[in-house]
Amino acid sequence: MPPRKRRRTSTPRSKAFSVVHPRTPAAKSFAKNHLGPFVKCSAAGLLKQYEIVTSHGGLVLLERREINGRRRSERRSDLCVYHPMTGDRAFFPFPPDIRRDALNGAVHTYVVVTAADGIGCHFMLLAADMTSLLDCSTTVGVQTASSDASGQWGPVKYVDHHGGQLFCLVDTYNSAVVLRGVVHWLMHCDDDVLTYDVVTGTARTIGVPYGLRPPKSRYSL
Repeated sequence: MPPRKRRRTSTPRSKAFSVVHPRTPAAKSFAKNHLGPFVKCSAAGLLKQYEIVTSHGGLVLLERREINGRRRSERRSDLCVYHPMTGDRAFFPFPPDIRRDALNGAVHTYVVVTAADGIGCHFMLLAADMTSLLDCSTTVGVQTASSDASGQWGPVKYVDHHGGQLFCLVDTYNSAVVLRGVVHWLMHCDDDVLTYDVVTGTARTIGVPYGLRPPKSRYSL
């Protein structure tokens, strides 16, 4: 009796991300529709330890899932900038001067900026502390780490966006948009967009064009 051939079973693309819980709708869509074919074979183990936070310009930002039980040496790799096409990875600790404890009211977000945005290096990881906006402040804390920084974060910078409504939070549930080196965050109220220029280090608010403004109910807190 001839030996029975072993059947090869293919895993559906959605199953490849059964362990992944992306934080934003944009990250979820990217994970399901674009990232799956590349990480299934080459970095499946990576996604068991990390979850997808955001992506931009072909790079994906991952954050360690379990931080309470990690070893002290693993604190240097709590964040990972991953290139799914080449498999390249760059690791960073959490930004030391950005408040991240949501249980204590902290509001923060991450953005990946790439060389195509005119920053002069392969990529830059930006962390923004929006917590002070809860206290009717217009100041935002920004801390960055670049691909040339050997996994080190630069000093935190506090910038004033000079405008917009007080007590108005940035919509951190949806990913920021980066255009020519300027990061754009949609705000929850007043039809405003908070912007930060990574080259000049300045922030300001701009209005959403009237014809593109969604219903007011979408911005209610």
